[in-house]
Amino acid sequence: MASRAKVFRFSAPDTIEIAYNHYDGYPDGLGSTLEKHYTDNTKVADLIGGGNWSGISDEDGEVEYYGDSPDIIKDENKDELLFKLADEVMSVGYAYMWDGERWFAYTPKNKESFVQDVARDMDYDINTDDMMMETYQRKWKKFIN
Repeated sequence: MASRAKVFRFSAPDTIEIAYNHYDGYPDGLGSTLEKHYTDNTKVADLIGGGNWSGISDEDGEVEYYGDSPDIIKDENKDELLFKLADEVMSVGYAYMWDGERWFAYTPKNKESFVQDVARDMDYDINTDDMMMETYQRKWKKFIN
């Protein structure tokens, strides 16, 4: 059974690169492997830049890529960028963010709490009242489209 995960990093203030991991995405699997083998910016950029993968060997950190490039999302509005990120990760059981110094692990349950968690970990102040209104507006936009 696959424990899917998304691994992401902010490559610029308005840009997030995201790669998909298919197997062993849980914290004792992928989370442990990331902390063991991918602990500097160059290695993390190369890992995510290589695109989507089946899994990563815990023993040596070797990646089984399947050739796709990473997903890239952009938005100058930080709140919108985080909601776009949430849209990307809601389909998996786990998500991992590299902040330039360390890994953060998430178990996305809903968009609002995921956005709040990432904003907290990035020291980004987000207004929860505005976020709830944003969520309502986003749901209507999605429904209308």
